[in-house]
Parts: sequence; structure tokens; C-alpha cells
Amino acid sequence: MKFDIGTGDKKKTYEFIDEQAGQSRANKFYNWFRTVKGQKTVGGFWIGLSALGALYQVAPHWFFLNQVKSIYQSYSKGFKAPVRNELLKLLNEVVNEMNLSDEEVDHLSVFMVNNMTEPYGWGELGKESLIGIPDFFHYRGVEDVPMDRMRIGESHGSGDENILLTGSQIESEHGRMFSSNLVLSDKAKKFAMAREIERTRQIPHMTHAVFSFSFILLLYNSARIVNKRAELMTKPPIMRGVMYISLLPTFILTYCLSKDAYNRQVDKELDRLTAAIGPDYSAGGEEYYSKIMARNVALREFQGKSGKSRYNRHGDIIQVRAADIFDRILSGVFCSRGLFESRVSA
Repeated sequence: MKFDIGTGDKKKTYEFIDEQAGQSRANKFYNWFRTVKGQKTVGGFWIGLSALGALYQVAPHWFFLNQVKSIYQSYSKGFKAPVRNELLKLLNEVVNEMNLSDEEVDHLSVFMVNNMTEPYGWGELGKESLIGIPDFFHYRGVEDVPMDRMRIGESHGSGDENILLTGSQIESEHGRMFSSNLVLSDKAKKFAMAREIERTRQIPHMTHAVFSFSFILLLYNSARIVNKRAELMTKPPIMRGVMYISLLPTFILTYCLSKDAYNRQVDKELDRLTAAIGPDYSAGGEEYYSKIMARNVALREFQGKSGKSRYNRHGDIIQVRAADIFDRILSGVFCSRGLFESRVSA
């Protein structure tokens, strides 16, 4: 802003310079965010980021089913491991007992997966759905379990974790426990496959997409409100940086806890719906989860220190114990035995 004082030779021109505007010229990068264009650009960026967060959750179930299959596909001697006839027969019994329509069955595909310890379902039942089944679902007896070729744990170069089992480990009590609990009855296999078919019917990935979209957008709007209320745009940029760093872990923790609580509720509901198909499925579910727990007990011994930090002596996964407490506080259910029992009782 310029203005003149005086006339003729005594006329002087004065320029009014706003202090913040001066700072803006001195530091155009940080103060650009105060402009209308800057606000629109940042707002558009975060809306796009929210959309990408939602897309990340649904893309494997919509657009990339073929890519998902190629990533998890199990191979045997260089060829795709086929789903054996006895497993297909069990699957046919499952779809009949679940009363699936012809259209749902026509759009349901199954394949054998590698490096997964449980079946898993992708997609949406009735449109395109995919069920991955671990190789050990083909085992009919302990003699089918290739203990000498199994890789246990992960290699980090520390030497703390085993990759291949030694002869003494295979012949040990825990070795026998591990191999025997890899062999499932038909009831347990049917329960596990039915549960994943039910997952594709419930489509939890849609809620995951809503979580991602909402939390990312909520983070942006929260930062925007704090900036406005505290007038941080008129203060040194480092203060805005401190605020952003404070908000980020809070929202990440809230997102993880919320998503974990929802996932556990979904698992309980899937188990409840699957067990309700019939008494054989209820019994199969109890066997299925009991054998998972028993295998975890054996893995705890096989993997040494890392195994003891990963599983407790009952076979529960230690990493999610904090989430267990959070979930049980929400549900008001305190169960100390068995994953299957705690899910169904809740």
C-alpha cells in the first residue's frame, strides 16, 4: 500500500508493508499455503490421498484378483499346484450346505496358496470371488507332511530362527505335535472354506475402504482446524511442523486400533455364521482353531527366542495381546481359553 504526503517538492511517498506479507516474501514456500490457490491445492491433494487410501483397500478385491492369484499361487515342480478332487468334493458339499445360488457358484474360484497358514477369501460373492487354500489341506495323514522340507520362521541373518528343521526337532514331541496338527478332518476343512466364502459375502474390505478414506480426510481437516484456531499460519513454520508431527501418530494409532477392533469383530461374526450352518461346522471350527493353537505351541519351540516372543505357551499370538485387551474391553467378554471359544462366545 502506497500513499503520498505533502505537495510539490515536499511531497513524499510512503509504502506500508504488512509484517506478515514481508515474511511471506522472505519465505514464499511456507506462506504459499496461506493463499487460496495453496489451500485448494493442499485440499485437493488430501482428498486424492483419501481416495487412494480407499482404493488400496478395495483394489485387490475388485481390479486385481488375477494379480492376487498370481502372487499367492502355490507351485509344484514349476507348475501351478492343482486343487485335488477330494478337496473339490468337500467344497461342493460346502456350497450346497450354504445354499449358494448357481450364479454365486459360477463366479467362485479356488486355488492353492503358498506361504499362508489359513485359507483366505478375496472379492465379492455373486460377482467375482476367490478362495485361496493352503497346501496342507491336501494332507490325509502324518506321512504326507514333508517335515524335512518345511521352512520354519524367517531368515534375518541373526541365527536366532530356524529355516529347516533338524532331525532331532522332527522326531521330538513338538515335531510330532506339529505334523499331526497339520492334518485336518473333513469337518475342519469344510469349516475353514465356508468361513472364507462367508467373508466374500460380508465384504469387509468395503468398511476398510471407508476407514482409510475417513481417517486420512479427518487428519487433514483436524490439522486445518488447529491451524485456524491457533493461528499457526501467522507463526513460524516449525510450530506447524510440531503440530503435524503430534497429530500423525495419534491418528495412526486410532486408525490401527479401530481397524483391528473391527477385524476381530468380523472374524467373530464369520465364525458364528459358519458354525450356524450345522453341528458338523461347529465341531469342525473347534478342531480347526485347536490345531492352529497346537501348531503355534510347536512353532514357539522351533523358533527359539523369537518364537517365545511371538507365541505364548498356549499358542496365542503375543503381538496382538494389547489389541485383545482393547477388544475385550469393548465387548465386555473376558475369555482365557482358545481362540475359537473366545470368538464364538463374544
